[in-house]
Parts: sequence; structure tokens; C-alpha cells
Amino acid sequence: MREMKSPTLAVQILDSVHDPDGGGEKILKKADKSNGYDLYRVFVYLDGFDLPLVRSVVYQLHSSFKDSRHRINRTPNNPTCKLIIWTWGTFVVRGDVEDLEGRIHKISRQLTWDREVKPDLVEAV
Repeated sequence: MREMKSPTLAVQILDSVHDPDGGGEKILKKADKSNGYDLYRVFVYLDGFDLPLVRSVVYQLHSSFKDSRHRINRTPNNPTCKLIIWTWGTFVVRGDVEDLEGRIHKISRQLTWDREVKPDLVEAV
């Protein structure tokens, strides 16, 4: 019998300084006194045709984060597996997406939130 390859799940990691669930256009930032950089609030989340087939995702952030691994379950209150992080830079986020059958799909994304920052929309907190 020939081994069957798991079908690819049509989901991707996206990122934005704007909440994908709405909430206005303000971009929040705060000063990080430990390194002198401004930290921006960034939303990392899943999107795609097969999103209803997702059970959970484990996001792997940059190793400089104290807590660099986050497991997010897909729920009615969080249907896009949204994670909020505070960061000063961009990096590659990796995701291990578990589908409803228990299969793991590895995906990744180079963050691009910095392209959305417009000084007139930034609010310090």
C-alpha cells in the first residue's frame, strides 16, 4: 500500500498593528526601558479557506522573547487563533497548526507589521 501524503491546509499566518477583529485605527506603542526601543502592539493570527479545520496553533516567536512559544486553541471567542505581542522589530514566526484530524502543518511568515506604521496613527501607552 502506498503512503498518502497529508493534504496541505490552506491557512497562513498574518500580522498587523491593527486588530483584525476591529477596534479602530490607532497603533499602540510603549517604551521599553530595558533597551530604549519603542515596542509596538502586533496581532499575529491565522487566515485562510481551511481556517474552520484548525484545532490549534503553536506560534514560535523569536528566541529573544522570554516566552517564545504560545499554544492558541481556536475557539468561538478566538476563531483566528489571534496572539497579541509587543515587539520592536520584525522576524520570522513559525506555526505548527493542528487540524481537526490531529495532523500538524508547519507554516511560517516574515512579519511585515512595520509597513503599516503611520506616525499620525501612533498612540503611546
